[in-house]
Amino acid sequence: WFIIGNAYGEIDFLKGFTARTSIGYNISNSYYSNFSTTQVENVQANTSPNSLSVSANYSSRMTFTNTLRYRNTFAGKHNLEAMIGSEAIKDVGRGVSGSREVFFSEDSNYLVLGSGTQATNNSSSISMESLYSLFFRADYNFNNKYYFGATIRRDGSSKFGPDARYGIFPAF
Repeated sequence: WFIIGNAYGEIDFLKGFTARTSIGYNISNSYYSNFSTTQVENVQANTSPNSLSVSANYSSRMTFTNTLRYRNTFAGKHNLEAMIGSEAIKDVGRGVSGSREVFFSEDSNYLVLGSGTQATNNSSSISMESLYSLFFRADYNFNNKYYFGATIRRDGSSKFGPDARYGIFPAF
């Protein structure tokens, strides 16, 4: 199953200012099971035994964003829009899987990993990532003819190395 949700609040105040905050979640949970039966045709030449693979995974992502926007037109020809904000994202995940071979019965009531007699394989995983950003954007146009835009971000990520955890990324 997969659940997606988002809630936000927005307020206009003074002349041209809008503040917005939002929080969103994506949550997923999965289970997978696959049984490969013993080949019936040419069974003497078949060297592959029956096998069962099972896995389960969980993951979640939280996004929290806050922005303050200013929009105004001056002297009828100068249009300015500016925004400052922050965003935090956190991803968490876990997974487990296992497989076995050579089951004494292919009846679904007996198909659990503990009933296999050979080739035990299992694994598990865990992940956690985070991102925190501060950003500023300004867009200006004169008479809806000449345009200029600039953005600058300061991102901190768990994927960046410990000596360079934050980076600044401008664009014009």
